[in-house]
Amino acid sequence: IAEGNGGDGIKIENYEAGSNLPVTISSSMFNGNSQNGLAIASRGAITLTNVSAIDNIAGVGVALNNWIGGNTGVTIRSTSTATFYDFNNNGLNGIYILSYGAVSVGNVTANENGNYGLNIDRNGGTGAISLTRGTFDHNTFGGVRIYTTPFGVTLTDVTASYNDPVIGGTEYSGVYIENGGTVIVKSSTTSAMYEFSYNTDHGLDIISTGSISVSNVVAEGNGNT
Repeated sequence: IAEGNGGDGIKIENYEAGSNLPVTISSSMFNGNSQNGLAIASRGAITLTNVSAIDNIAGVGVALNNWIGGNTGVTIRSTSTATFYDFNNNGLNGIYILSYGAVSVGNVTANENGNYGLNIDRNGGTGAISLTRGTFDHNTFGGVRIYTTPFGVTLTDVTASYNDPVIGGTEYSGVYIENGGTVIVKSSTTSAMYEFSYNTDHGLDIISTGSISVSNVVAEGNGNT
C-alpha cells in the first residue's frame, strides 16, 4: 500500500537500462497521494496484476510509459474474471498508457476521474489494443480515449456512460477511438447488452480506415448522434 504521500505513491524508472527490462506490480493499492498513484517509465513490458489506484489528488491513478522501449507492451489484469480493480476519483486520468506495444486492460473500473477514465496513446508500434470487462462512467472528460494504433482495437463487455457531466464547453464521448485498423465492440455473450449512454457528445465515436463491427450495445440519450 502506498497512500497519503506528498508526491507519487510509487515512482519507478528503469528506462536507462541497457535492455528492455520488465516492470511487474502485483496485489498493490495506490490511494490518496498528492500526485500520481503509480508512475512507471520503462523500456520493458509493464504488467499490473490485482492493482488499484483511487483518490490521487492532482495526478493519474496509474501512468504507464514504455514507448521508448520499442514494441514492449502493457498489461493490466485481474487473476479472477469476477474481481474488478478500481481506478476512480483521480485528479487526472484513472489510467494513462503510452506504449508502442500491445496493450491489454481487463477487469477495471475507472469512474469519476478528472480527465479520462482510460487514456491510451499509441503512435506506431505493433500489437493490438484490447479492453475486456471495464466500466468507465462519470468522468469529467470521456470514458475511454484510444489514439491511435494500426493493429486493431477490441472492446469486450465494456460500458461508458454519463461522461462529461459539466454542461457547456467541450463535449466528450463515452468512447473515442481513432485507429488505422479493425475496431470491434462486442459482448462475450449474446444475451448481455453494454451501455454507452448519456454522454455529452457521442456514445461511441469511432474513426478508422479499417473495418468496424459493433454489437450488443445500447446508446441512448447522448448529446450527439
